[in-house]
Amino acid sequence: MKGNNTTCCVCSAILDDEHLQYFDDRVFCEDCFERCTVTCDNCGETIWRENAEGDSNYTLCRRCYDDSYSNCERCGRLIHNDDAYYEDDNDFPYC
Repeated sequence: MKGNNTTCCVCSAILDDEHLQYFDDRVFCEDCFERCTVTCDNCGETIWRENAEGDSNYTLCRRCYDDSYSNCERCGRLIHNDDAYYEDDNDFPYC
């Protein structure tokens, strides 16, 4: 049985029901879904790739970054807030 000619919102490929992904009220082919979205390594939420926080090794959604992470003021490295060091009572985190 053929699908209902659903098309990918990015590349307009015609998709059958077995090869489509839904995200943020949009329909994607599997390739475009992989290119446009990522999964937060902390909570598992799927997010738009362009909204991802973190670094090249660890992908975070905004909520997880704001709740638990920051970047070192000196080198920019992603650090968990529990591991951050603060010099002389300032608000800037350091690794």
